[in-house]
Amino acid sequence: MFFRPTTPARAFTLLELLVVVTIVAMLAALVLTGSQKLLLTARSSKCLNNLRQLGVAASMYRSDNGMKNPPVNTWPEALSAYLLPGGTAITSLAAGNHNTPFYCPSAKSADIVNSSVHSPNITYGQNGSLYAGLSALYLESQGVPVSQNRLIAYMDGKLYNIFDTTTERVPTTWHGGHVNACFADGHVESITASLSSTAWRNLFWGFDRF
Repeated sequence: MFFRPTTPARAFTLLELLVVVTIVAMLAALVLTGSQKLLLTARSSKCLNNLRQLGVAASMYRSDNGMKNPPVNTWPEALSAYLLPGGTAITSLAAGNHNTPFYCPSAKSADIVNSSVHSPNITYGQNGSLYAGLSALYLESQGVPVSQNRLIAYMDGKLYNIFDTTTERVPTTWHGGHVNACFADGHVESITASLSSTAWRNLFWGFDRF
């Protein structure tokens, strides 16, 4: 009986191993990048849906209160009656209760202002330029030229009121350099944060020209 001699298996060279490791690392990076983008997109979509709910609740509030916006300092409590079970005020919930339309899933807790007049469970601000509770509809009825589809009502923010200033009461960019917002006509969109100061002012005041 004759036995054919076996040829020893050839080991991988260091270069071949490095090539394989590099390819695996590149594939892993692509998968990770894609997963992160999907996660950011999902969070932004959830945020926009939250803002849409705030807009609907604000519309219901106006219908019940002579076309006036929720009070500038207590709008979260006012909208809670339309958004939370039993009308529980969002400011009365314990910190960390983030499963409500008042909290953006992309918000960074370190950015949220926690004070006696603001809850860490709120990551959206009402346009403080709509002061005294006057809505865009009311302003229009008084002859003020307002573009409702370009007037911000609610948006991502560190504090419950947002103004076109350089303080902490400004919009926040939790969505890859964008700010999510609900406009006075009820539509929502993601806005680039690289707008000029004049463009931002127009969004806060709703005028065709500032």
